[in-house]
Amino acid sequence: MKNFLISILLVPSLLYSQEGFDEWTTTEQVDEFGDKTGTYVSTYYNMGTFSNSAATNEEVIVAIVDYGDSFLINFYEYGNPPAAQLTYDGSFGEISVKRADGTIERYEVFAPESGGIYIRSQSPLFDILKNTVSEKLKIAVFEDAFSDYGNSKYIFTVETKG
Repeated sequence: MKNFLISILLVPSLLYSQEGFDEWTTTEQVDEFGDKTGTYVSTYYNMGTFSNSAATNEEVIVAIVDYGDSFLINFYEYGNPPAAQLTYDGSFGEISVKRADGTIERYEVFAPESGGIYIRSQSPLFDILKNTVSEKLKIAVFEDAFSDYGNSKYIFTVETKG
């Protein structure tokens, strides 16, 4: 719940400005009263596209939050909150990652019922995002990898933290 609250507090200001896009920035967390906590998270915002049965290649804002021991990736269709849900009851699924050299890899991630996807520190993708030399990745997330009811597709790029 704490990570969810922090995500809600961080996202709105950047959804409506171009500041901070396509770069990692560090922000001090605040509690439910708006007071600084002394802990920091790194965030990365970028534009991507999403498609489903009603839309093709529409704008999505992708928000990636590095909590130190996990990453949370949220998708804001048409650039507006709330974050898209990939499943109603939390489930694991695979996402596709295209590396700078053109190789395509698949990684298991968790989609919570609150929306977005989590990448835990045990995942090889966590190490790629956090510890590799700076590299531009292209990521594809297909909703039907997490549930039987949806067909949304999200495609975006991220620069690893390197």
